[in-house]
Amino acid sequence: MKKFNLLILLGVFIFVGCSDNELDNNFNHENPDFEEVVDTEKHLVEFAKVLSKAVHERKDVREFLKNEALKQFDCNYNVLYYLVSDELIGDESFRDILISYSSEEVIDQVERNVPLLNILIPELHFFEVFPEELDIEDDETPVAVIRELVNTLYFNGDAEIDLKKDIIPDFHVFVVNQNKHVKIPKQDLKSGGVKSIEFKSPNFDGRNVSNGNPILKSSTNRVDVLGSRAIDSWNHFYANDGSIRQKAFQRDFIYYGLTPNNRTGNFDHSISEYICYFEVPPSTYQRFVDSTDPDHRNGDGWRTETSPETDLDVIYDKIWGQNYFVFRFDVIKSNESNKLPLYASIKPKDLWDFEYRTWKARNASWRKRAHYAHAVDVESMKAKKIYLKDLDKEGNMGPWNLANEGSIRTIHLYEEDVDVKVSLTYEYTTVRSHNGTVSGNRKTDIGVSKTEISAAFNHTNSRTEKTSVTRSWNEGDDYLGRFDFYFYTPVINSKSANNYEIYTVSYDGIKIGITVK
Repeated sequence: MKKFNLLILLGVFIFVGCSDNELDNNFNHENPDFEEVVDTEKHLVEFAKVLSKAVHERKDVREFLKNEALKQFDCNYNVLYYLVSDELIGDESFRDILISYSSEEVIDQVERNVPLLNILIPELHFFEVFPEELDIEDDETPVAVIRELVNTLYFNGDAEIDLKKDIIPDFHVFVVNQNKHVKIPKQDLKSGGVKSIEFKSPNFDGRNVSNGNPILKSSTNRVDVLGSRAIDSWNHFYANDGSIRQKAFQRDFIYYGLTPNNRTGNFDHSISEYICYFEVPPSTYQRFVDSTDPDHRNGDGWRTETSPETDLDVIYDKIWGQNYFVFRFDVIKSNESNKLPLYASIKPKDLWDFEYRTWKARNASWRKRAHYAHAVDVESMKAKKIYLKDLDKEGNMGPWNLANEGSIRTIHLYEEDVDVKVSLTYEYTTVRSHNGTVSGNRKTDIGVSKTEISAAFNHTNSRTEKTSVTRSWNEGDDYLGRFDFYFYTPVINSKSANNYEIYTVSYDGIKIGITVK
């Protein structure tokens, strides 16, 4: 990908909680069948000015927004105005407080034209600035709004700072935008009665989710993510020479207890396959943003003053609009007619390491303190391994029983964006042994054949079968590749001292590792 694109992306995610133009919700209340074109930016700017006055003068408003954001109702630090406008702050509703700094007409216009109006407290994790630590005593916490060319910060009603798209602040801000995780039923908007929302994906429903910040470990070799059964399998099957001890036979031990000296065993139903970790190199950015921008970078690796020739709205919506990526692993098994979706939400700082430089965004004066922001050097980006165990989201794919399932499992990886749903049924080809090594839950002989030492399938020891599987995805999803795992793919690839290297399957630099326990 062009280096300049990356630099812009790193600055955008801070501000864009959810900049999605919801056509389903922007409509004329007098004629619901008529969809009018709304100047959303104008209304967001107007609201940001009003809100910045309220948060500057009222500590209780700052405290209210912080407390609401920490609830993470949509798995992000968002406050949906529609849900909280009538909540009381002292003896006044939030809406009435905003009216006192503007007018009933101004607030009514914003509500009518931006029903998914949202206030985000970004998690500036590069600089350890977290919403939980927002200082409600600070009356200089700005309100930001995303504009077409710059991100504007408002202090007490005035636009004081324009940040270019590649700049990340290291101070708390309130960001005014639109929420892209939910939708509001039209009948609720029209009725003015009970307020309700619908989540576009269950992955965004934070009402029953623990909202802690998991600590991701960085070790490249993790004994703690391997089951003891997998580790024991290495003691029996560790070679790479085609012998009876080749590591391809590890699942024969893991599931059936087979060893070079014990060739018969029964299936252990307590064992399951798990997605252990994955790794996404920075080069995959190009597929995330679907962009072909020219390279506007100078020789030292930093952004030039030339404006980017790109549709930044696409970048906002698909990459940095959530403060994290939503990765979906669609698991295809030959004995099931639908894919098994497994999710992992990852923050940018947990995907990659970065370096950056600092500059002063706002000078200090007798009544104002200085504010600092940072530009990120994309040349320093390095991929990290993401262990799902650290997220409390190990991807359990279930046991692999050769009696009722073929020898191939496929994972389709997406970076998810909720949009129009697409559902298609595909025909997959799988392979089964046909020479009697598996009978019910009982397996005799190691590998796929009774007549040879082999983990490979061929026309003499196997048969192919076709199976239909339904896969669903969203039109906005970015497809990151197909990963095929075989029953005779090793679980552990190598051992060094007391560390085990998990076998990985790669697609265009992206790696996925599977463990069995």
